[in-house]
Amino acid sequence: MLSWAAGFATKSADALILIGRIMLAWVFVGVAYGAIANFAGSVAYFTSQKLFPPDFGRGVALLLELLISTSLILGIGTRYDAILVLAFVVVATAIAHRYWEFHAGP
Repeated sequence: MLSWAAGFATKSADALILIGRIMLAWVFVGVAYGAIANFAGSVAYFTSQKLFPPDFGRGVALLLELLISTSLILGIGTRYDAILVLAFVVVATAIAHRYWEFHAGP
């Protein structure tokens, strides 16, 4: 049974990698679409996080989300894109998604 799975993975590696890249890119496409559809709301969120200047910060984040999405879907520079994704997620979490500051429960 394992040899069948290994054979399938080997034969389908390119398609599976493409599907994985598209699925990962979908996260960034969704966030970028939300920011474009409600740019004022995104800037307001950046303002509430006391990021200076919030419109510039949201613009940079939007540009990076679009760059990450495009390069993942097209498969251009995927190794560099992986580093960019890691850096973006770490910085975004530290700056704008500080879940550790939320109080648990009522």
